[in-house]
Amino acid sequence: MKRFLIIGWIWLAAGVGFSGQAASGEQPGLSSGDSLAYTTIHGIVRDAATRKPLAYVSVYIEGAEVASVSNAEGFFVLKIPASIVHATVVFSHLSYKKERITVTETNRAETWTVALEPIAYPLRDVVVRPRGDATELILQALERIPDNYGQQPVAMVAFYREWVKRNSAYVSVAEAVLDIRKAPYASRQTDAARIYRGRKSADVHRSDTVLFKYQGGIVTTLLLDAAKNTELLFTAAPQENYTFTFDEMVMIDEKPHYAISFNQRPTARDILFRGIIYLEPLSLGIARIEFNMNVEERPESAQIFVKRSPRGAKVTPVYATYVVNFREQNGRWQYAYGRSEVKFKSNFKRFFFFRPTCTVVSELAITDADETNAIRIPRKEAVSIYDIVADELTIFTGDAFWGAYNYIEPEQPIENAIRKMNRQLKRAGTP
Repeated sequence: MKRFLIIGWIWLAAGVGFSGQAASGEQPGLSSGDSLAYTTIHGIVRDAATRKPLAYVSVYIEGAEVASVSNAEGFFVLKIPASIVHATVVFSHLSYKKERITVTETNRAETWTVALEPIAYPLRDVVVRPRGDATELILQALERIPDNYGQQPVAMVAFYREWVKRNSAYVSVAEAVLDIRKAPYASRQTDAARIYRGRKSADVHRSDTVLFKYQGGIVTTLLLDAAKNTELLFTAAPQENYTFTFDEMVMIDEKPHYAISFNQRPTARDILFRGIIYLEPLSLGIARIEFNMNVEERPESAQIFVKRSPRGAKVTPVYATYVVNFREQNGRWQYAYGRSEVKFKSNFKRFFFFRPTCTVVSELAITDADETNAIRIPRKEAVSIYDIVADELTIFTGDAFWGAYNYIEPEQPIENAIRKMNRQLKRAGTP
């Protein structure tokens, strides 16, 4: 089914070695050069009460389309163009108060520690529900997409990362800056992306029994924009396939939002989803969706994810989880962040004790947007669902690789894995 294209595919191949060859990873596209002056700020975001790091916090410049996201350990990096004077950095997270910090000559050189205060939504004497039930509210939100989302193409810059883990060890990490043409939401045009700059590392040896390759990752994260690709979750008749129920109100950007849970009806035979969708009450704009594919106890779901596997191998999905965030800017909602995580377990008939797991994660964060210069991306330069991103990129280089472009701070385990991989590649004589 078309909606399952969002998952991408995993290739499992036996006895494949690492060649150490790579393309340049550079494509024409972004007009702004790396030589532009910019200010880099970095630090960690924590819960003010528990002091625990906060993952996937939206970090952006107030009044500008410059943004990033904190990583799974709460660390963030944000590069601010010199053209933005007196920048105010905003930190926004589900169920937390916004924090605003103005960049100064003093703090720009410091490591920031940002504490977000949890928000408890104050219950009033009378809690007003919208007319009708949760299903009707979802249908209204879908009808309002043409009003809430852009009707013109938008040029975007995005940071993309994907990694593959076999058991607990990283075997592949790939990162890229993307040039994106976001199609109008009410049109049948599809979003297009090309790789402007990218790098990779791989820890695959000739002795490896199984090689995992991730196909279609960039397209997967673009298709997570469920406001653009409504068939992703809701199908043509949502009420026929899902039940919708109200949860408690949730604060996002210091505003109460409806939280509506959805689950697959027992009568729906397809492998569908369950999760929570967050709606802004006035506009009914979709602010966030957290969802899982119902792969548990469904062995046939393997064919959704795995395109090729070695003979005698049985691959079973363990879970498939997704998150997508939208951000409101000047009265319009816009896709801001998407994350996909899928885990598999393998069973080889010939090797009783060889039962590796594989976890594949891909994430995409929109870091810049321009509504005035959405140039079409030539088909020959655009990535497709059939592309294996890691095969197109260069070997990892230093932190200065990204220049003025924003990226997501690497998680510490990934940084360690990259250092380890680079040492192995040098010993192997790879340039």
